[in-house]
Amino acid sequence: MRAELYHKASLGVRVPRGIQGFWDIICALAATQGGFTITDVDRESNVNRQEIKDYVRLLAKAGFLAIETPSRRGPHGLSATVYCLARKQKAAPRLRDDGSVIHATVQENLWTTIRNLKTFGIAELRFGAATEDIKPAYGATRVFVYRLTRAGYLSRLSKGMFRLKPGMDTGPKPPERRAVRAEVMWDPNLRAFVGEPPIAKEVSR
Repeated sequence: MRAELYHKASLGVRVPRGIQGFWDIICALAATQGGFTITDVDRESNVNRQEIKDYVRLLAKAGFLAIETPSRRGPHGLSATVYCLARKQKAAPRLRDDGSVIHATVQENLWTTIRNLKTFGIAELRFGAATEDIKPAYGATRVFVYRLTRAGYLSRLSKGMFRLKPGMDTGPKPPERRAVRAEVMWDPNLRAFVGEPPIAKEVSR
């Protein structure tokens, strides 16, 4: 039989995204081409188009995006709204249905401050993470630092000082406490548990 000839081909695969993925795509499009449409964002994702449309419209309502004029003509002659980035930030804005911003949690502020400081003590971390809306308590701050240290994110220095270990700045989201028959830290940036694995106990059948 005659051998068939095959040609190698690269297939573009669109990756599922959440709001952080949508926001990253929007920031990249704004940097490379300026204005963009919902279709431009949809081409880089793999979710229901309506999810992208809803989030883009919320971003516009909240002032993170502005609408350019004139509109762009699509492949079928239909008008497509062109957006441009009006307010830039690293973390995806979390928004309510009315366009109001959902502010960061205490742990998010603490984690962001840890990432920005070279070394810190508990009191310094509390001060750096405090805002008009969020006032971290000393006890809660100490517990969060203890858990991060135990999970391997932080190094304990002398005189009550701590430091984020090299390579453990995994992203903008704070590691979360999860219970899997043991207390561990869940890192939503890596989508993995970090620290010592829980000890498995044999279950009798």
